[in-house]
Amino acid sequence: MPTVKEEKCPRCEMDASMLSMAAAHIACGTLKDDDERGKCNEWAAGIDPAKMTAEQMMEELYDRAGIDGLSRMPELYNQQIRSLVIKKVGTKLEHGERVTKEEQELYNKYTKKEMAKGI
Repeated sequence: MPTVKEEKCPRCEMDASMLSMAAAHIACGTLKDDDERGKCNEWAAGIDPAKMTAEQMMEELYDRAGIDGLSRMPELYNQQIRSLVIKKVGTKLEHGERVTKEEQELYNKYTKKEMAKGI
C-alpha cells in the first residue's frame, strides 16, 4: 500500500505562528517579576516566525511563562467573545432583527453564564 505524503498547509502554518506570537505577548504580561516580564516581552517582540515554528514558540513560552501564561490567551479570548455575542446579538434582538440559530444558541448560553455570575 503506497503511503500518502501529507502536504504542508502554508496558511495553517502561518495561522499557528500568528497565534503563538499573540499568545507570547499576552503570556509575558502575566509574569509578576518586572525583570522576567521585561525579558519575556523583549523575547516576544523579537520572535521571527521564519526561524521558529509555532510549536517551538509555544514550548519557549511555556518555559518562560508557565501554564498560567499559556492559559491567559484562551481565557481572555473567551471572555471577549462572550461579551461581544451578548452585545451584538442582544442589539439585534432588541431591534427585531433576525438572528441565526447559532447566534441565538450562543446568546442564550452566554447570558445564562453571566446571570449565574450575578451580572
